[in-house]
Amino acid sequence: MLGAVAAGGCPELVLCDPSFEDWPLGERGLMDTWTRWATTHSNGRCILIAASFEGFARQHPLWVAWRQAWSHRVQCLQPVDDLVGSLPSWFFVKGRFLLERVDPVGHRGLLTREASRLVLCQEGCDAITQRSLETFPATTLGL
Repeated sequence: MLGAVAAGGCPELVLCDPSFEDWPLGERGLMDTWTRWATTHSNGRCILIAASFEGFARQHPLWVAWRQAWSHRVQCLQPVDDLVGSLPSWFFVKGRFLLERVDPVGHRGLLTREASRLVLCQEGCDAITQRSLETFPATTLGL
């Protein structure tokens, strides 16, 4: 899926999940694809929304390292407390498609390109991002 996004002119990605613990974000095979997406879309933007980024660096070390180079294009957000329990699990490419996980345990989801559903998803993304704080910095400065 990400390969098609990297090649297909999809500049805005929104990935949303309570923890991303079982997502393959940093698999070796995907790292070139992430870089291809970033270099192909000069104005591209990727937003990750999670209830918590605790443990994220341990689970996805390659992606975290990649993000350091592309931090100007990647934003990590954590919603305010009342939204945390109701976060969806989806991979959304603005105006193109929505891949929504409906069974995280069985790793099943629904893919839709239906315009009305994409509009609803965009509105949901906007509502969540407006009530979220930027978190999980790409680098940390130490003294």
